[in-house]
Amino acid sequence: GQVKKERRLIELNTLEQACNVYKEAVVQRKRCYTQVRDGSPSPRIFAMVVDPASGELSNLNFDPDTAMNGKLRQLYEVYDVEDAKKSYNDVQ
Repeated sequence: GQVKKERRLIELNTLEQACNVYKEAVVQRKRCYTQVRDGSPSPRIFAMVVDPASGELSNLNFDPDTAMNGKLRQLYEVYDVEDAKKSYNDVQ
C-alpha cells in the first residue's frame, strides 16, 4: 500500500535526479571529451537507492537513452563529437 507508493516515488525522484546530473553542461562536456579521447564516454551516471530498513542498495539501471524521450534527449546532447575533435588539442 502506502509504503510501496513511497518507495516508487523515491525511485522516480532518484531517476529524475540522475537525468538532471546527466543534463549538466560540465557532465556533457566531459562525456564528449572522453568519448573522443578514449572511445567511451565518462563519467557514467548511476541511479541508486538505499532501503534504510534492510540496508539494501538497489541500482535502478539508469539509461539516458530510455530515461528521456527523443525530443528531450536532443536538447541535452549539446556537445557534438565531431566538433569536439576540432576543439580538443590532445585528441586526434
